[in-house]
Amino acid sequence: MECTIVVLVAILATTTFAHPEMTDVVVSEDSWGPFLIYKNLVETRAGSSPGAYGDWEVGIRTEASGFTPVVSYNNYIWPNATDPNSWPGDDPNNLFTLTFTKETGTIDFTLGYAPTLSYDCNDYRGVGMDKVYMMARSDDNERVCTISELKVNGAYPNNVSDLVASDGQTYATIRYLDYEDFTITGNIIFSYEDEAERSEIEALIAFGMPGPAPPEPNDTWTLVDKASIVAEGPPENPYVIKLESIGDEVPPWGSILFTPPEPMTFNDMNELSSDFEMTLGTFGGGSPRFSILIDWNDSHIIDEGDKYAFIYWGTPPDFIDVPVHNGWYVDEQEQDPNWAERNNTGNLMTVADHRVDLTQFGGLYTSTIKEAKNRFGDKEVLQISLVLDGGWLLDQVLLVDNIKVSLYPGIYPTYLYDANPEVSEVDIICDINGDGEVTMPDLCIMALNWMRNDCTGENCDNADIAPAVRDETVNNIDFGVLAGCWQDGVIPDMTPPDPNIMTWASEPNAIAGTNSITMTATVATDQSGVEYYFKNVTLPTHNSNWQASPTYIDTELEPQTEYTYQVKARDLSPNKNETQYSTPASAVAQGSADAIEVEDIFIPVPPQDARLWDNGSGTGAGFDRDDSNYKALRLGDYNTNQSYRIILGFDTSSLPTDAEIISAKVRLTCGAKEGTSPFDGWGGTCAIDIASPYFGTSEDIENADWHNSADAYNIAQFTTDPEPENPIVSTEFNAAGLALINTYGPTQLRIRFTVARSVNNTGDFVGFYSAEQETYLDKRPQLIIRYTSRTPTLAISGIEQDGRVYDNGAGVGEDFRDETGAKALRLGDYATNQSYRSIVTFDTSVFPENYSITGVMLKLAHGTDAGISPFNWGGTCTIDLAVPYFHTSADLEAGDWEAPATVANVASFASAPSDPNEGDYMISSRFNADGRMNINLDGLTQLRVYFTTPTNNNGQQDFLGFYSEEAVETRKPKLLIEYSID
Repeated sequence: MECTIVVLVAILATTTFAHPEMTDVVVSEDSWGPFLIYKNLVETRAGSSPGAYGDWEVGIRTEASGFTPVVSYNNYIWPNATDPNSWPGDDPNNLFTLTFTKETGTIDFTLGYAPTLSYDCNDYRGVGMDKVYMMARSDDNERVCTISELKVNGAYPNNVSDLVASDGQTYATIRYLDYEDFTITGNIIFSYEDEAERSEIEALIAFGMPGPAPPEPNDTWTLVDKASIVAEGPPENPYVIKLESIGDEVPPWGSILFTPPEPMTFNDMNELSSDFEMTLGTFGGGSPRFSILIDWNDSHIIDEGDKYAFIYWGTPPDFIDVPVHNGWYVDEQEQDPNWAERNNTGNLMTVADHRVDLTQFGGLYTSTIKEAKNRFGDKEVLQISLVLDGGWLLDQVLLVDNIKVSLYPGIYPTYLYDANPEVSEVDIICDINGDGEVTMPDLCIMALNWMRNDCTGENCDNADIAPAVRDETVNNIDFGVLAGCWQDGVIPDMTPPDPNIMTWASEPNAIAGTNSITMTATVATDQSGVEYYFKNVTLPTHNSNWQASPTYIDTELEPQTEYTYQVKARDLSPNKNETQYSTPASAVAQGSADAIEVEDIFIPVPPQDARLWDNGSGTGAGFDRDDSNYKALRLGDYNTNQSYRIILGFDTSSLPTDAEIISAKVRLTCGAKEGTSPFDGWGGTCAIDIASPYFGTSEDIENADWHNSADAYNIAQFTTDPEPENPIVSTEFNAAGLALINTYGPTQLRIRFTVARSVNNTGDFVGFYSAEQETYLDKRPQLIIRYTSRTPTLAISGIEQDGRVYDNGAGVGEDFRDETGAKALRLGDYATNQSYRSIVTFDTSVFPENYSITGVMLKLAHGTDAGISPFNWGGTCTIDLAVPYFHTSADLEAGDWEAPATVANVASFASAPSDPNEGDYMISSRFNADGRMNINLDGLTQLRVYFTTPTNNNGQQDFLGFYSEEAVETRKPKLLIEYSID
């Protein structure tokens, strides 16, 4: 499950600095089930006993990325009512609050002084959840952790069950949440009998299963989530249901839901079986299985009083062995031997072994069909689901067909699901004679072959036209399909343009004296019309948009550089059938511009510069990134012999891609000194280390940056002892350092002395100004880079008027969101088939007057996504430009969605971010001439980014998320302007 929350607290009773460690133990070793399944966590950490020092954190843990703190409090005294950073858990007035909002799937957690942690959980969006599990435990029986004062929606719950308490551990399940909004409050209590011994506690909260998506009315069989009809079965019956459970995909399960059309009881069921073939993974984790919903409270509707029984396909006791029964076909002489003896579950209603899970009914995990009939045989069966959901344990893909729910003879007929798709789901070839029309000649061909039963291949003049039910016979099924095409009056265009493998009319060739390459595709033909797409294999940001012209000119290329191209075409029908790409062809751009030498000065990104100190023995223990005085940054040591180091974080992404870096050096300005300067001899060498992009897990400063590994060490040095208020400049970076300057995102530097401490119990350090200095701007740290480039680039960050807008589902702006986080900007659609567009705004009046614009690109930092990438369904991801804004003001407005642009379609994005080595950024193609000419040098330039196909109409949210102006500097939207100096 993607979205399970665990709130975790670890208390360390010790008088030394220590971090909680029990947080890594998220799988319970006892038999209580939920924590063996749910792996994605949101947690708090706390440390220390009364009067001692320690740490506590609130953050989010995911299986993919581990623990990321949202807030950290270090070196506090616990508890201390006068200290706002002290652990508030034992204070009865400081309850934790856990709130769930069904409409958005949002989970908010608040504890004491920590900021609210908010997490959008797609699994529960719009469907809610069934229950919440809670666990409190300690590693020492003398120290007990409990969660008290539990309330649900302000009242003590009467539905807390499965309460177990033993050996200092407490488990509870809060049931019947009705798949609706709720708020849970409580108090985390830690008690102890003696002191000064290490102890760890945990308080965990995990969410249960999401609510079911309602089936379509009167549908007996419904495919749910990762379930689809595919042609991957035996050759004579190729259509099967494909169920997928992939652990890192959302949702990580698939199922087939059977809703009885007439009432039936569990005792009525005579057979329950299915053909299957496991194509990825093995049985395990309770998957696959039949989940049978029993009307336990006799309400005759699906409600909170119903319970599930589970019949596992794997044989007991481990449920991992595959049952051996022939299925699909048993006559090996009449079908593909690769599909001989494929598996069938056998009749699971007659098995005598212990594979039935009756725990929801008070029974055992390993019960029998007989025991199930004794408990609820006369109860109504409301639903039966074939479920594959073992992806949390191992990836699984299962093909199934011929699912049988058979009742005793004389009661009801057998319900059989055969995976033949609807006629509309596959190709239909009504134009039998291929003349482009469905007319009388086609009907005549069918009549001439009527009731023939030897229609294989092209026999019967292709009159067996319905592939979904292709039975080698021309009969009423084929006639019905033909009649449907006749009535529609249109033949669905299922054929790509001709030629299907595109060719070149004129291969790419350079335009003399320019940085451009021109090319022309062979004119393609199609009954629905044609458009073309040119792919720059060498530089994908220069791919064309879909265009009507078969000629494309790629401009602003690097001189003396070879570029390779391919072209494809597609028709203009609703199906947008595409040809295959042409063979690659290359040309070398001649170019005319000479490289120029540029010097850029980079200032650290606040608050990504800081002083750090260790614990006195080489392990990072703390940092201060907010100090703005004259000794905010320090080199040397403290009077407790803890050693200072400096971290400087720079956004070097504005360096042009063709930059050849000549030199780099660092400039610091001394603010004050204390004690004996480490430059006086005791500190050894003052060295600079480099990390590209950063030393730790992100550009945010963390304690471990003091000692974390660097990509290169001692790339430059400071050799002189500065006087207060005077600058010092490092030596120039060596070759390793120059090569590691990151042109895509952050570059971090660490400054340190090779001898960490003077060991004289006095403070001996040199202090420097930081980037937080707002009075003497010239005293801030600087990274001075000289480079040559034919396309020197200025990066302009977005300003606060940015966000996402969405329409009403019919192309009219309905509302907007100005938010922070990794999906503040969105491209794609929402679950209600409303379409997202993103607005970004730049103050382009800062562009120097003596510069001329030669190229413009938009750069967005990739955040988090949901569903299917719109690059797979959304057409072209295009950019419109407005001067000074789209609607009535620069502020974000709903009308920005459809307001006219000053220039439409100035550039596009060719593909989603995919290369983490490039900072996971998405960079547009260069703006066309109209786009460049309309950059507003006197004020604001506003851009609108969107996909030309607004929605895929699948009723699910499918979008890419990006950071907005509210993000840290390295993730803000950037307008990259290439220039020449007049």
